[in-house]
Amino acid sequence: MAQEKSQPTRNDCVLEWMKRDGIAMTRENYLYLAYMGHPPSDEEWGAELEAMLPREFQLEGYDKEGSE
Repeated sequence: MAQEKSQPTRNDCVLEWMKRDGIAMTRENYLYLAYMGHPPSDEEWGAELEAMLPREFQLEGYDKEGSE
């Protein structure tokens, strides 16, 4: 079954790519690459998507309502 276009992969080839190519390890860079240049908007972002990020890029204190 094909993976949904807007979801980053869980086995994290994005992190491997960033490390291999010397891309700065930032949340912004990760989101840009994982979502092929089109990360979800703030309105679309929620706890489920936040939980899918590698721990080093997750926001502290992000709750179910999406506030920090």
